[in-house]
Amino acid sequence: MRRDAMERGQNRTHSAGMGEEQSSAVGITVEARPAPPSPPRFSFYIDIFGYCNLRCPSCPVGNWEDDASVFHHGVMSRALLEAILDKAMAECTIAGVALFNWTEPLLHPAIHELIGVVRSRAIHCAISTNLNVLRDSDLLMRANPDWLRVSVSGFTQEVYARGHAAGDVEVVKTNMRRLAEAKARTGATTDLELYFHKYVDNEADEAPMRAYAEALGYRFASDWALMMPLEKTLTIADPANPRATLTRADHATIGRLALKTAEALAVTSKHKVTSCSLQEDFIVLDVNGNAILCCTCLASQANTIGSYLTMPIEAIQSARRSHPMCKPCMSVGFPLLANYAVDGLDDLAQRERAAFRCGTQPVAGLAPAGSAQMADRQL
Repeated sequence: MRRDAMERGQNRTHSAGMGEEQSSAVGITVEARPAPPSPPRFSFYIDIFGYCNLRCPSCPVGNWEDDASVFHHGVMSRALLEAILDKAMAECTIAGVALFNWTEPLLHPAIHELIGVVRSRAIHCAISTNLNVLRDSDLLMRANPDWLRVSVSGFTQEVYARGHAAGDVEVVKTNMRRLAEAKARTGATTDLELYFHKYVDNEADEAPMRAYAEALGYRFASDWALMMPLEKTLTIADPANPRATLTRADHATIGRLALKTAEALAVTSKHKVTSCSLQEDFIVLDVNGNAILCCTCLASQANTIGSYLTMPIEAIQSARRSHPMCKPCMSVGFPLLANYAVDGLDDLAQRERAAFRCGTQPVAGLAPAGSAQMADRQL
């Protein structure tokens, strides 16, 4: 899971010489007062809808039981979002607000109003969607979110359905066109991005999807798919201390990954991680306004820090830094994997794809490129 929606927050340092003696205009030596500390700077990920319409197998909505203690069904009200943003503006610098984390924001019946709540405060607003639902393209584009990502994993339905289960790529393509046309009609300035999730077996679908997206004016981006949530990743890393159950379906999904979790963690674990950008730069809230440990983990009771509206941000951060899941996560270098922030990961994935093309690394139930099954597939 790559978090490209907003600039990663960094606390700014003050100029050199702060606090040193300086000479005043009248020749009296005085001690300069240190400038007040800058407020912390965060990007916010806020689930405004409680669930998703798809069941993507690498996402917890698709690979975890629909447990009410984990997935808090419902919609966020305008009043709650306004209260969250007003508190945030009073206690930190907001780098941006993404109206999503694990769920589908366009299912919210008043998504355009919530975008307006963010933008009326001069805050960068980001949306990520599977775009299987698009109720009113003009209304959405008139709201003019700063950035809107459409996530896909194939150009043909056969391939797309493997990574975006219960979705219809032809509906997505139609909605991409509708959205691009609405952007032109309304004069919106939204940065439209098509984000392609790369698996070992969907290489042939990437080029046609890129061509289709760019012809409509979308900026194309891609990354290697990862197995989520964090609980399943840590179980792969340390099977003797499982934090989740890995089902037969999970193992099939892991087999489709070009960037194999265990091999990737073998690379990242060689690097010492003492701090985590996912923790220090991002605040994650569920649909009820509760602060959650991290954007990569479940919104379970164990990972719920508390109500954002009633906890000072310093208390939230203190609780996050001392959470028992952080140590094993950083010990295997998962923050580096989540941000694709270490050399060697791309090489691992490319080798897996090459082996799949040659037929030396089969995926259960799939045929490698060059086989009769692949040759007959219509792209």
